[in-house]
Amino acid sequence: QVFEVNATVKETIDLVREIYEKENIAFVEVYSSASHKSLGNSSKLEQVLLNLFTNARDAMVGFQKKVISTKTYYYDKDIYIEVAYMGKGIKQKNLEKVFEPFYTTKKPGKGMGLGLGISYEIITKMKGTIDVSSMEGEGTKIKIKLPIYNYSLKGDLLL
Repeated sequence: QVFEVNATVKETIDLVREIYEKENIAFVEVYSSASHKSLGNSSKLEQVLLNLFTNARDAMVGFQKKVISTKTYYYDKDIYIEVAYMGKGIKQKNLEKVFEPFYTTKKPGKGMGLGLGISYEIITKMKGTIDVSSMEGEGTKIKIKLPIYNYSLKGDLLL
């Protein structure tokens, strides 16, 4: 199915905003001025975003300033979604493992290590990519790239 990326990001934030605000977590949102669509399942993208927001919330425990920043923008034939937050960060040696199923640095009972692995699968099936950059003790940024869905004048799919 074809879905509008900005709307999906906004709707997902709206799902958790009230709960997160009770935990003193704020969202800063910046959206692409153009409303681009991608091909895939918007509910699955919501699942990915919810996982990223949950990871952000968990990483910010004990921090004074709790902000999750989201940004969408487009470049060439792709639309990007960035989720960034200040928090515990990820050790450089662990960054290459974050998408492996059952890999987690969380304490027992706090996470099974499935979220980012499932997120990677979902984004890959949508012909996109997901990358994580992080500095231990500073925070994390996740960048999702999805192809823009568009039709040329001949009706050919341009990805």
